[in-house]
Amino acid sequence: MFFFFFFLHAAAGGVAPVGIPGAWSDPALRAFYNSSSSRASSAEIATCKEWPEGATIPWREIVADWKKGGGRPEDCAAALIVASGETSCTSAGCESVASGIWQVTSPDEPAPSGCKDGDTNPCCTVDFVRNHITSYQSSSTNKTTSWQVGCTGEFNKGNGWPGDPTNPTRTLPPSYPLDPTTVVPVIVPTDHAGGGLGGTQSNWIGPFCHSGGFTCESDDPYCTSKGQSGSGGDNWGGGSLWYGTGQGQQIYPFPYYYFARFVESQGDGNGNTGDMFCATVMNPVGQCGGVASQSKPNCSQPIAGQAPSNEDQTCLDSITTLAIRLADALCSA
Repeated sequence: MFFFFFFLHAAAGGVAPVGIPGAWSDPALRAFYNSSSSRASSAEIATCKEWPEGATIPWREIVADWKKGGGRPEDCAAALIVASGETSCTSAGCESVASGIWQVTSPDEPAPSGCKDGDTNPCCTVDFVRNHITSYQSSSTNKTTSWQVGCTGEFNKGNGWPGDPTNPTRTLPPSYPLDPTTVVPVIVPTDHAGGGLGGTQSNWIGPFCHSGGFTCESDDPYCTSKGQSGSGGDNWGGGSLWYGTGQGQQIYPFPYYYFARFVESQGDGNGNTGDMFCATVMNPVGQCGGVASQSKPNCSQPIAGQAPSNEDQTCLDSITTLAIRLADALCSA
């Protein structure tokens, strides 16, 4: 069993948040998703079962389809945790919904397999997840598809008229590569849900990012990349409607929203997952992290833009740690 620490600032009390490292701390992750050779073929995806909307997809099927559809096996736990926040999940599995259990709903270039966006075949959804993880490079163009939002991949800065492909006297290439972290940051930007929690709020759960980057737009010949702004339209937006910012009733900002949802999904349906209480939907907001046998209360709500105290961070970490342990067990079953 492996637990990882985010490479972020420590909380106010000196505790570094626990979680699953993102792309910029894992070169093997970037290499895997940036390679077309690791994507599933159309034939492989066609062998996966399509589930009617409303049906419960068992966890064992989700695990198998994540790997078969082109997801890196090492990212299985992250995939299960994110799925739990994107659809309705219980200990039996997750509900099949339009756009798939990982909810890839923004404009995408067609996946190389040719399967359709919104497919209820989880393997097909994984193929589109990969489009969001790394901007898919079309074989018919020198740049990524217009208006593509990615977590990793090809991010560029345009060179203007001197690099315009239509300029007969151009002296520069259309664009040059950018440091990806200048487009897709390590921590959640302060204009997104949570306000960065004082620099402690990871922008990543494995290969899944909260705030992604646009590679280019249809009217931009230079493929000028830019980060997403504002709390709407995040790549995986669980926590965007966080109670603490007055925008909704989601229990925590990203990434804690997903960890709490997964812990709850593995429980008895009454808010109990082993010794931990976790019920994410209550009035006005859920509670999670309490352990009655230890007289441990539920976690306090973070304050937007402020690093949690040592005690509060430790409580949030206990949710994260339990979620990862339970997801790892499903992935290795």
